[in-house]
Amino acid sequence: MVSIGNISNTKNAADEDELEPAAVPSTNVMRRSRPVVMGLASFRGEVGGGSRSRAKAGRPPAWHRIDSTVLVAVTTVPGRAFHWGMLHSSSARSRFAVESIALVTVNKNKMVKKGLLERLQEGPVVGDGSYIITLEKRGYVMAGPYTTEVIIEHPEAVKQLHREFMRAGADVLQALTFSATDDRLSSPDAPGNETGKSITCKELNSQACAIVKEVVCDGDVLVCGGLSNTPSYAQGKGKAAVQQEFSKQVDSFMEQDVDFLLAEFFGYVEEAEWAIEALKGKGKPVACTLRIGPTGDDSGVSPGECAVRMAKVGADVVGLNCRFDANTCLKTIRMMKDALEKEGLSPYLMVQPNGYLSPETEQTKDGWTSLPEFPFALETRQMTRFEVNHFVRAAFDLGVRYIGGCCGFEPHHIRAISEELSPERGGKLGEASKKHRPWGGAMKSDQSERDFMNGKDTREYWESVKPALGRPGFPDVQAKLFRQ
Repeated sequence: MVSIGNISNTKNAADEDELEPAAVPSTNVMRRSRPVVMGLASFRGEVGGGSRSRAKAGRPPAWHRIDSTVLVAVTTVPGRAFHWGMLHSSSARSRFAVESIALVTVNKNKMVKKGLLERLQEGPVVGDGSYIITLEKRGYVMAGPYTTEVIIEHPEAVKQLHREFMRAGADVLQALTFSATDDRLSSPDAPGNETGKSITCKELNSQACAIVKEVVCDGDVLVCGGLSNTPSYAQGKGKAAVQQEFSKQVDSFMEQDVDFLLAEFFGYVEEAEWAIEALKGKGKPVACTLRIGPTGDDSGVSPGECAVRMAKVGADVVGLNCRFDANTCLKTIRMMKDALEKEGLSPYLMVQPNGYLSPETEQTKDGWTSLPEFPFALETRQMTRFEVNHFVRAAFDLGVRYIGGCCGFEPHHIRAISEELSPERGGKLGEASKKHRPWGGAMKSDQSERDFMNGKDTREYWESVKPALGRPGFPDVQAKLFRQ
């Protein structure tokens, strides 16, 4: 059935056998999706409706007048549906123009699911956090290779971590596709591969997307498919070879119908540009983040120029992830923002910093990986939830609208992001906040035997606390890493 709100002469599905949608151009206009697709659209003109029996009988389609602004729902036979996009049409079955349209997706009898760009336009979006480092700590990923065979070997571990981030309040779950290109995935006998077989890019990326979609199910959480840097680029194999690696991942993302696409963890803006090119033209929003600090990318391109280049090649969202801590990322994202504004460009800004404080690495290219403590002795550097609160507020005030975390950002850190931004998100909170009161609000006690809780129920108290190492004689920072 074709159902278009506020039109005249709409027939009931029972009146005719298997109604068909009006004919429209096929190029990136419609795509198979969920059972029901809805959106608010401004139309002018007419749409033809009818059935195959009407066409076989030689009868012309019934033309329906459309009001200027309508709620649109387009469905076909059970199990088939289409999105309407920005289009103009003039054919035997339709003659109309769409002046504007804002789509949201609805599963039968389920909540509305807005896209990434619609959410960013309305306010901040909360990302998820650490996967590879967290799963290494939990015994599912090998440090060193840092490849993602866990998707095949222990999918239940990945599902659990996805659930924790979603419960903490994340609006987005990234499929665990980090470094999941054929040129990086380990051989059967490589360290970290328990399967004893070669794992292909297609197998891993498809399952990673399927896992996160299973977790999200009908919830109001977006699914992201992501690319990252490749050995092919580092080996100088050229643009065609690098984009071929990317295209294999993108094919899996499109087959799984993720909600948006991300290129992340790039040290060279040139490779990031190639990744954006591989992602564009798929009918999905595209975000891109670099792993750089104030000194710029690995070839010396400034943060501002990097941001401008990413925006000009077509990224809808640009920013930073990993390698550098929250304070350093704030300095770098400000440099990016200033350059974008100077060029008259306005992509959304995104930041997903490292969760380990490493101020002494600010002027390096390698960030936290240059620390002597990397990767096995970093716990004393991990941000507190209160430090996350301050970072999030500073990022939002700077104009960043997509805020999440990378290595070291655990579920309770994502909950802190969600809670800090709750006023800007209409009071929205994750399920995990039912078991938490911000700033120690549940620490009150009238029981004298529980004096350890007294006075710890205020923001003032927790902002005054200076966490100690508990190791007398240990340095506060690795001073030798500071550059004069």
